[in-house]
Amino acid sequence: MREFPNFLRWTLLPALALTSALCLVLMFSVACGDDDDDNDDDVTDDDTADDDTDDDDTSDDDTSDDDTTDDDTGDDDTVECTTHEECLLASGKLCEAGACVDPWRYNFDLNEIDDCADDPHATSMSLAEKAAHFDDVAARIHIHPDHKRMEHVLLKEGKTEATATWEDVEIFYTGENSGLWTGLYIASQAFRYAAEPSQAALDNLKIMIEGMEIGMDITGVPGIFTREYKTPGVPGQTCPTNPASYTPDVEKDDNKWVKVDDDGYVVIYDGDEWITTTHNVGAKFAGYCWLDNVSQDEYAGHMLALGAIYKLVDDPDVKGRAAALLEKVGRHLMEHNMGLYDWDDRLTEHGRFWPFSFADWPGFNAAHALGFMKMAVEASGDEDLETYYQDCLLQKSGPNDCIDRPVAPTTSFAEYLPITGLYFGHDACMSNWNNFAMLFLAVFDLIFYEHDNLDVRQIAQDVLENEMFFHDDNYREMPKQHNAAWDLVYASMKDVTNATGQDYAAINDAICGLRQFPESKAQQARDVGEDDYPTDFECESRFDGEYLTFDPVPVYDRCIGTFTWWSNPYEHQTCAANARMLRQPADYLLPYWMARYFGYVDETM
Repeated sequence: MREFPNFLRWTLLPALALTSALCLVLMFSVACGDDDDDNDDDVTDDDTADDDTDDDDTSDDDTSDDDTTDDDTGDDDTVECTTHEECLLASGKLCEAGACVDPWRYNFDLNEIDDCADDPHATSMSLAEKAAHFDDVAARIHIHPDHKRMEHVLLKEGKTEATATWEDVEIFYTGENSGLWTGLYIASQAFRYAAEPSQAALDNLKIMIEGMEIGMDITGVPGIFTREYKTPGVPGQTCPTNPASYTPDVEKDDNKWVKVDDDGYVVIYDGDEWITTTHNVGAKFAGYCWLDNVSQDEYAGHMLALGAIYKLVDDPDVKGRAAALLEKVGRHLMEHNMGLYDWDDRLTEHGRFWPFSFADWPGFNAAHALGFMKMAVEASGDEDLETYYQDCLLQKSGPNDCIDRPVAPTTSFAEYLPITGLYFGHDACMSNWNNFAMLFLAVFDLIFYEHDNLDVRQIAQDVLENEMFFHDDNYREMPKQHNAAWDLVYASMKDVTNATGQDYAAINDAICGLRQFPESKAQQARDVGEDDYPTDFECESRFDGEYLTFDPVPVYDRCIGTFTWWSNPYEHQTCAANARMLRQPADYLLPYWMARYFGYVDETM
């Protein structure tokens, strides 16, 4: 078992005890995580549907620069090398047989890949056929050209998934995590473009990057995204009619709607009358409303999308616009002591990225901070951001009291990465599955981009393998959950030069999960009951009175969810069929196109 460094053993572990105690005292969610739904099925659209509740609702809700890329995606056999270090420092690659190669291709044997085509639960469609179907459905049905976000939809009576277009949609559902799910779809299209360049993928990225710009511009604060916005004239995009929905929350722990008046000024309701604020977001947003109090999970999706675009897409317009948004986020965090400050200049409830914010575990916060800032540095080339990343977050020039926060560290954020808090309670029963998802994305961002500070990269890779994916043979550690998305994050970003090498078991598990993934995101009838998946009554979840199953429910047996890999797989579910209700398909497209980009599957599979 890997030992904690002495610094962690004698300095951080007492602090961790303090963190845990304060989490309990302050009554944060178990595991001190973001309390948004594990699989946020945002298909309701009333005034009360968007507050931050602790529902683990995975059941069906029938309301329901230049023109070159700097990602170094291809192996360059002309680059001679003798050590991994020289390849990493030069291009983020590894040295194999005297040439620098992409890390995920190092010592890779394609013969070890199992295409899982004979799996009894595999669909009749091939992997590539399913991807083509979902890419078509996403662009044809789920994206309204005026709204420019990926949303769940309710088709009009008589319309079908096979032939419908966005004009045949009765309702485009938004939700409090609309930006997150949109970001995951955008990332899928960036990987798609890198794996198999096409005009269709680029067209999707062009319209979606505009939606990301709207999501930031509408807040009127550079670097701050909204959770969701309503676009006038789009079916189902009606702003709340209850004036109380626009009353700012005193504690800033509930999401509240923000209304834009005809002149672009934000108006709020104080309980008796409408008041015009001094905050102007521009008259172009007249008639819009948007949801404030943006959170970590929203940024997990946004930043994965922007980082993937900047690194993988060579179109100068799309790449440049992603770089501009990354820089704005980085500057906001730098200028606000690693916190997200909303339109009302208040710190959001789940927008705290310094290690001991006591809003989450130190490693969870540190991973997001480092990943986000590293991407902003690379995309912007800004010297101030570079200095902040190196000398403040990483403390490369020595102890630096640079973050004006209580219990602010004067040691590198990277030293806190091992304190993840993911597997919480007996057999991980009280874990927060939101945190699994967010941390896998954040650590992916960090490793994908960080090849200048090899010590940081090594710590992150060690945490990914030994704390996040494997965890002391925990009964519910990630390999046992059969999660295709996180399988691929781990396999592609792990240290393949260590004793464990390439993890073909994880890659093959991901391929089988994609094989089993349903051919449609229309809700099918499901009753995941006690007979097939017995309850472990010794495994109470983080929600009182709710117990997990002994074994994870496989993807082919689950209710159709928003992003199936995000949710807790150890839950009973019941749902009714509804062919008109289509949830967006990023949960197939993102892992599929990642697998294609990393070379684990090809167009023949």
